[in-house]
Amino acid sequence: MKPALTHSLTHSLTHSLPDPLKPFLGFWIVQSALLLLVASVPCLADSTNAWVSRPVGVIQIQVPEQSFQLVSTPFDAFDPSPDALLAGQLTGSTNEATADRLLKWDPRIPGYLSAFKADGTGLADIDGKWFTGFDSLLPADLTVEPGEGFFIQNRQNEAQSVFLAGKVTLDAAHTLVLEPPLSLFGSPYLAGREPVTPEPSDRILDAHGEPGPLQTGKGYWYHRQSDETLVWTHVRPYADPFPPEGSLPDIEGLHVTQDRDVTLSIRCTGDRLDIFYKDLSPATPLVTETGWLAAALDVPVKDGLLLEWTDRGGPGRQTVREVFGRCYLAARADIDLDGNGIPDARERFLFTDGVCDAGPVVRERGCLTGRGGDAGQAHQSVASVRKGKVIYVDAAKGDDGNHGFVSAAAGADGPKRTIRAALRVAEPGDTISVAGGVYNESIQVSGVKLTSRGRVVLR
Repeated sequence: MKPALTHSLTHSLTHSLPDPLKPFLGFWIVQSALLLLVASVPCLADSTNAWVSRPVGVIQIQVPEQSFQLVSTPFDAFDPSPDALLAGQLTGSTNEATADRLLKWDPRIPGYLSAFKADGTGLADIDGKWFTGFDSLLPADLTVEPGEGFFIQNRQNEAQSVFLAGKVTLDAAHTLVLEPPLSLFGSPYLAGREPVTPEPSDRILDAHGEPGPLQTGKGYWYHRQSDETLVWTHVRPYADPFPPEGSLPDIEGLHVTQDRDVTLSIRCTGDRLDIFYKDLSPATPLVTETGWLAAALDVPVKDGLLLEWTDRGGPGRQTVREVFGRCYLAARADIDLDGNGIPDARERFLFTDGVCDAGPVVRERGCLTGRGGDAGQAHQSVASVRKGKVIYVDAAKGDDGNHGFVSAAAGADGPKRTIRAALRVAEPGDTISVAGGVYNESIQVSGVKLTSRGRVVLR
């Protein structure tokens, strides 16, 4: 008889069995006999945490007076047109010669596409808008997408700050199409990297023609030696523990105010909301699963309301204009499925090894649901029920050399091939999510959760 583990492997090995069975949990081996486990609790969600938003972010670019700056955005803009992306930013004019402009290189021409900012005409449908030229007043058709390089020209006698915002790029891979001999590009992800080209003879140069490491927010020239088009695929360098598009809460917009603060537009559900944040560095990859801090806790909302929340800084938190960049999450503060007094989103993103120390807001108010609480008390309440990371396993598509960060086959972030390999890197409180399939292995499990994404057979 073939051993089979069916229906669901969702089983808390340290909490959901009767006390007499707990001594046997330290050594659970599935080998040659038939073993049938039917979970007594609902199946855990894969990684689609319906109590947290997908992340958004903003970076700040400094453009010196009377100069060009070669830049790129790592975000999927809410609206990639200059009118929306740069609303209220840079300086317009009634004269093309003094108006700030954007330039994108088109190797097919070859030449630059330009957009000029108009202002000072007294006409509402012209002032503050971007045009291909002031003679024709054709609206600029230039757009800004992740992975594209472009120039910002500051024609004023003082430096200006430019904020580029949007949704954090979560595609498992992003493909750049680079035409010979020159193309502009930038990192499509929030990550610095060494300037290693897919082909050794090609070169990556900055705006001054110098080689150097790739940094978030900067643009670069790609000097192609071959006459053939290069298709360069970048794999996302961070995990995606977030729900699918369209889930609530959802941060639908991020705009920069006249005071250079940031306002989030959040579509809510539930009655209380938390705002988490993480500051960014141009050379350091984003870490999505840990290191988040609390900007605001228990913000009251009405179900389905579009909430506007402005980040003006706070205790221990600089304003956005004082940092290079910042990412945000919106999270339900009224969901506590395990009933331990701590909202699941806080437990997932603010806790590290059972300790909740996510900035002054938490130290002042605590992590408990709907109350201030004492941070020390919150530390004790989750020390034994830490919510850890999810490790994905797929016998068909996985590789034990992968990190197991995502369920899809996405390079090194993709799933592991064996449950045993996942167990080797698992820590107490982690979840191993196993895809349906046949697994020719024996396993020992203690202190972690197993979830299935289909029928799993162990041989």
